[in-house]
Amino acid sequence: AFETTRYKLSFPNDKAQLLKLIRLKMVSQFCVGCAHKTHAPTNYRTWFKAKYPYKIQWAFHFEPYVVVRSDVVRYDQRFVGYGYNKVSQITELKAQGYEFVVIPQGFIIHSPHAPTMDKGIWEYTSFKHCLESVWKGFLSELVHKYGVNCLKENKDPPKFITVRI
Repeated sequence: AFETTRYKLSFPNDKAQLLKLIRLKMVSQFCVGCAHKTHAPTNYRTWFKAKYPYKIQWAFHFEPYVVVRSDVVRYDQRFVGYGYNKVSQITELKAQGYEFVVIPQGFIIHSPHAPTMDKGIWEYTSFKHCLESVWKGFLSELVHKYGVNCLKENKDPPKFITVRI
């Protein structure tokens, strides 16, 4: 995923146009300074040069934008608003044995917007700490449901998810 701080931006039609916007510093990697671990597994160095899809390794707190079939697990309903919703879905997909593949011609650009009330609650109240407790319980449930190694190495046979960044 990428982002811009510009409210008016002609969105690129393809990767070449996106790369030009990056060189012009009109677009950058999403939250590169604030949430590196959530998108680091995408491996941007590889993405910039890639011509073919490539596999990436899942990591805790990974929250890519994905394209999946409509019958895969959705995010856990305990995580509404801000915090852990996408992460819960991606983590459960990992527990189920899915692997993640990046499509090098795919990308999204996050547009600037006013801060949401949900993010304010996350940052300025004890909600974040409460949600972290729910998160730990969620992880325990995954281990109970899928086995103690479900969040370590992929199971065979792999299932594939397309990750669009």
